[in-house]
Amino acid sequence: MISLTERLIRSKILGFGSLMNLYPPFMFAGIKVKADVNRANMSISVPVRWYTKNNNGILFGGILCMASDPFPALFLQHLVPGVTAYNKDICVEYLRPIRETVHTTIQFELDELNEIRTTIARLGKFEKNYRFEFQTASRKTVAVVESTAYLRKLKPKSDS
Repeated sequence: MISLTERLIRSKILGFGSLMNLYPPFMFAGIKVKADVNRANMSISVPVRWYTKNNNGILFGGILCMASDPFPALFLQHLVPGVTAYNKDICVEYLRPIRETVHTTIQFELDELNEIRTTIARLGKFEKNYRFEFQTASRKTVAVVESTAYLRKLKPKSDS
């Protein structure tokens, strides 16, 4: 059975980025996701709002972690049909206090997507560590994220 999320994406009513923007924790925190499925890239924007900063005026670490957690695994699940994906591990290294909106871009190359498809067809699973940086508008890197995506081939559902 296809989930409501997948039905909305496949029907083209909502794109991947639009659907992520409607996810209540992202919507509340002001996190914006833009995804270009044809170019296999996505960007994430995390603003600092009065209710997402601590008493020192900097972004709560959990907000950036929340913005990073489902990606890139969830986007790969969308780009590689017939798999389920999980974020197996995540590490956020904060390099400096975050006092302004930060952005990151995650890009997948066509060769990489083909490698993922080949590995899953051969082994039934794929795992890879991805690294991306959050930067300010002036291109200062404020945090480095390492995320391990785990993809597994969907098992056919048996009729009961």
